Amino acid sequence: MSTCLNHPSYPATATCVTCGNPYCGSCLVQFLGGHSCGPCRDAALAQMQGRNALIFTPARRWKGSGFGTLCQLGLFFGFLILGLIGTLMVPHSLPWLQGIVFLIFFALAIAAPVLSINRLSLWGNQRLRQDVMEKVTGLGAGEAARDGTFVGISPCETPRQYDGDTDWDVGFLLIRPGWAAYYGDRVWFCLRPDQVSSVELVPPRPQPLAENRLMVRWYDATTNASGVISFASRDVRVRSEKRAAAEALRAQLEVWAAQPVLVATGNLPLPPATLRSGPTSVLAGNEPGGWALQLGIGIPMGVLAALGAVGLKKATGTEVPMPLVIGIVIVASAGIAQGILNRRKGGNA
Repeated sequence: MSTCLNHPSYPATATCVTCGNPYCGSCLVQFLGGHSCGPCRDAALAQMQGRNALIFTPARRWKGSGFGTLCQLGLFFGFLILGLIGTLMVPHSLPWLQGIVFLIFFALAIAAPVLSINRLSLWGNQRLRQDVMEKVTGLGAGEAARDGTFVGISPCETPRQYDGDTDWDVGFLLIRPGWAAYYGDRVWFCLRPDQVSSVELVPPRPQPLAENRLMVRWYDATTNASGVISFASRDVRVRSEKRAAAEALRAQLEVWAAQPVLVATGNLPLPPATLRSGPTSVLAGNEPGGWALQLGIGIPMGVLAALGAVGLKKATGTEVPMPLVIGIVIVASAGIAQGILNRRKGGNA
């Protein structure tokens, strides 16, 4: 009879399922349905914890869409500052030329972020897809990583922002006859066709700068649980492709939802009904009407500032660069409009 590797004076009662070395009962523990020694158990736990570590962390979010947002802000304020500098360099005796210079740079400040959003909003998306694929494959969901659609989800009906990104979690949506499962970085869940109440594309018509998402409302008659899962396709390289990808996913889900339930859903739970992770803020300013409200407040305030500057000049004789005043007031008013939107939408959740 063999003896314990750690205690040679004691007979071995079993061997470790991983390394195969003999040990006594004091050196073995029950782990994952078998006997494991201490070092093999610790190594397995470390491997499991590494696989379960979050990939879509706040830092990762800011490196992605957050970095793109900072670049857009940099473009906006960069051109705006250049316009103000150019305005100050023009002689005050040529106010019409001051106005032309500022308007040119102001138009560039508006156009540059809008034109760059197509690519900057998906900064780092391909690398994120690869990392999440490796994680779910290591956890046994290789089929989803191979055949599923890479999507972002948000368990909210209204657009929200999570550390700079509009997705709460990212993962792979696998659609099969009779069931659909989501394997993500944070959560896994499954739905049957009879649990899906509706599939809706928001906004219903294409709108500039709007976030295109697929709203899936679900209800489980057994538990009376219900909720909304908002999907956004991330299997795209530029933002302009998101609308077409969302429409294709909606068509696929509508066909799937009309099918009968053929197989059981397995051991995956229902989708998250409420948020359970950290503070989130409402995404204001990018929803339909947000930009219009900002401009609707900013431009009239700029006109009032111009009238005030004219009155100041007539009353005191002080020369005020008109485009400079208008530009500052428009930007400040747009920021005020952003605050109004945030407050109206409820602030933090």
